[in-house]
Amino acid sequence: FVVIDGHHMIFRAYFAMSNMKKWAMFWFASMLLNIIEKENPDHLAMTFDLYKSFRHKKDPEYKAQRKPTPDDLVEQMPKIYDMVEKMWIPIFAVDWYEADDVMWVISRLNLEEENLETIIVTWDMDILQLVKNWKTTIAIPHKWYKEPKYFDEEAVSEKYSLTPKQIICLKAIAWDVSDNI
Repeated sequence: FVVIDGHHMIFRAYFAMSNMKKWAMFWFASMLLNIIEKENPDHLAMTFDLYKSFRHKKDPEYKAQRKPTPDDLVEQMPKIYDMVEKMWIPIFAVDWYEADDVMWVISRLNLEEENLETIIVTWDMDILQLVKNWKTTIAIPHKWYKEPKYFDEEAVSEKYSLTPKQIICLKAIAWDVSDNI
C-alpha cells in the first residue's frame, strides 16, 4: 500500500521549476507516474490538506510565516485533483487535519485491519516518527522519485542517531522553521 502526500507534492511540482510554474500539473503527473512505476503498488491513495488544521486553533502562529498560495497555483489545483480522480486514485482529505495526520491514520489502519505494509511518500521529515514498530516505511522523494530515500526504523537511527519516537523531540529542540514551532 502506498499513500502519497499529494498536498506537498503539488507544491514541490510548482516550486521545483522556477521558469515553468504554469506546468505544476505536468510535473505533478510526472512524479506520480514515477512513484507508480517504482513502487508498483497493489493499493494507492493520496492525501491533501483542506484548510487550516486543529493546530491553527491551538496556536495562531502555526505556519503564520508562510506566504499565501500563489494564485497561479490555486488555479491549477482543481485540475490536479481532477486528474488524480480520473486515475482512480482515492483521495483522502479531512477537515481540520493535515495530509500527514491522514497518512498516519491510513498507515495505522492498514496494519491493524489488514496487516498491510505501507509506504508513505512525503517530503515532510516530521513523519519519520511514524516508522516505529509498524510495517511503515517512509519514502522521501529524490530526483523526481527516480531515487527515493527509504526510511525504516534502522535508517532513521542510522541517519539521525535517534529513534523515530525521538524525532518529535528533535523538532521541538531544533525549532521547525517551516511550521513556525
